[in-house]
Amino acid sequence: MKSRDMEKLGVPKGPVRKAAIQAVTRARAVERSKELIAGDIRAVVENTEAWLKDPVYGDFALMLKNHQSLYSGDFFRATLHHGSSGGMTLTRQPKSS
Repeated sequence: MKSRDMEKLGVPKGPVRKAAIQAVTRARAVERSKELIAGDIRAVVENTEAWLKDPVYGDFALMLKNHQSLYSGDFFRATLHHGSSGGMTLTRQPKSS
């Protein structure tokens, strides 16, 4: 499975995509078909939590979950400040529990 295929399935670039490619390698090692693997990757993207303990896709699911938390606003709270010169500054702080 190529990076372009991963993009079509909704897998973000970077470490998450690398984890997905490693999961594909593990799935092929247990003789999972390419068609089923594509469905599995799509399913992980759509329901990440359900795959966290899966022996083949669990690492990918965890990486994707962390990525989603980081970029969904769950991890950071952003504050927009108006400067005295009319400019704006965006401050990102860890979200308090």
